[in-house]
Amino acid sequence: MDAGTHAPRPKYSFARGGAGRIMVAVGALGFASGLPYMLVTDGIAFWLADAKVPLEQIGLLALVTMPYALKFLWAPLLDRYPVPLLGALGRRRGWLVAMQVVCAAALAAIAMTGPDAEGTQEWLWLPFAVFGLSLSIVSASLDIVIDAYRTDALPPWAYGPGASVYVAGYRIASMAGGSLMFLIAARAGWSAAFVGMGVLMGLTMVATLLAPEPVTRGAPATLGEALAGPLRSFARAWGVWLPAVAVFVLLYRLPDLAGNRMVAPLLKDRGYTLEEIALVRQHLGFAVTIVGALAGGWVVARVGIARCLLLFGVLQAASNGAYALLASVPHSMAHFALAVVVENGCNGLVAATFTAYLMSLCDHRYSAAQYAMLSGLMFLGGALASAASGFIAERSGMASYYWITVVAGAPGIAMVPLMLRVRSRRDAAQRAAA
Repeated sequence: MDAGTHAPRPKYSFARGGAGRIMVAVGALGFASGLPYMLVTDGIAFWLADAKVPLEQIGLLALVTMPYALKFLWAPLLDRYPVPLLGALGRRRGWLVAMQVVCAAALAAIAMTGPDAEGTQEWLWLPFAVFGLSLSIVSASLDIVIDAYRTDALPPWAYGPGASVYVAGYRIASMAGGSLMFLIAARAGWSAAFVGMGVLMGLTMVATLLAPEPVTRGAPATLGEALAGPLRSFARAWGVWLPAVAVFVLLYRLPDLAGNRMVAPLLKDRGYTLEEIALVRQHLGFAVTIVGALAGGWVVARVGIARCLLLFGVLQAASNGAYALLASVPHSMAHFALAVVVENGCNGLVAATFTAYLMSLCDHRYSAAQYAMLSGLMFLGGALASAASGFIAERSGMASYYWITVVAGAPGIAMVPLMLRVRSRRDAAQRAAA
């Protein structure tokens, strides 16, 4: 039995008509989560690569993604308090609307401070980094509430399908939104592309306003409970194995997160145009990722999270080898398409599985804080690896860098059997105590 299974569940019945509406909301909120993250990572990286900003600076600007790793610091506040002025929408939906509005504003600010295509001699690096950091903070906060909403609204048996729908929405934002971004950038410049993404971000509020508010036992009674309760709940569930669980979460998605940062410089170095990138990485990648995410949810629902963690973890790490091969050949649309199919298919599978796994670890009383802690650990590993990615790629070469990311997946994969044994013992102890 998963942690939090005995915690109070939403009062509406998921099985009696609520399922469709909740699944639609989860998918739409996945889109709202994926769009700003795509812009913080891919969008900024491609803009800087197109403006011929040095690799070291592109790599260092990956540090603006650190709020995704540190969001657990303020997540308890979002569990405890409703947003001022929007409390009537509910604790979850009020924060969602507020963060979506601020995300749109931050994108407009980034659009006004980025480098031009002719050179970077007059580019103000610091304001661009500050607004990029601001977008990252607000986007990370938005993710806190979306993750809590998804965990609160879905029953445990629906975690696999719900995670796949969420990942599908997330990837639609990454791919379809990214495709639109590239097309606008190619025709009107990067500033116009980021303004357009800000408008699209504002439109995601419609999904929030139509989504049902989960009805649970309520917010933690005090700030002290909101701060200490999540840790106490984790400690009771995992005991002495809690540090091992934390290390596993830190390492498992490392190949995907570390490899993603250097895709933009790699493609620009091999001479791929923005139109080619939009066609292959965004359009083809979009379709393959959706298939992978939905297939991942289907497989998880039938064979369980445990087996999928091992199989899909291996596929995730191996998929970076496709980019290592792409870096070793001249401009080739066939090799580019192959790399995109392999990467996106495997990452769709692993993203749905790992999202369901993290949800299964949460206690519904503290879902915002606990999911933020877990996903924050995952992003911490990725942010640190990405910050060093430019230096490593500059010195080793792109092909060697991607083979390094393949090897980086070994520790997380090796820990899967241990995590499964620990989980089995935890489940047995919870059943005995029930």
